[in-house]
Amino acid sequence: MAKIEAMEPFPFRRSRNGAPDSYSDAFSSREPASTSLENALEIEAFKAEIARLEEVATAYRAVFERERERADRLAVELTQAAAETTAANAWAARLEDEVTALRNDRRDGGTIAGYAARRLGHLAASIVQADRAAGTR
Repeated sequence: MAKIEAMEPFPFRRSRNGAPDSYSDAFSSREPASTSLENALEIEAFKAEIARLEEVATAYRAVFERERERADRLAVELTQAAAETTAANAWAARLEDEVTALRNDRRDGGTIAGYAARRLGHLAASIVQADRAAGTR
């Protein structure tokens, strides 16, 4: 590329009427042409370098694909964990409400002990149901 850039844009010399003086002047500023053997060796070296770079690109592509699959699996696991956390928080809030109701709630016409026993039964059933739901996941 340096050889090409070093050339003048129009290396032809012009005569007074604007026509090129001679075609041989066009190549007078260049270095001597390489032999065909040197060109062939250069081409083979470039082909070998291209093949090496293609192998490197293929290896990087395989690593990229593996990491993308791993990231996709982790994203699914994260989504599942977030859903389970949300469900667990909902159950915890419900159980806290049950405990609060058990401690503070009184109904007319019933004894506190009877009502507490019923509430405890509901609380125990909620816990068992939550435990079963968690075990099936």
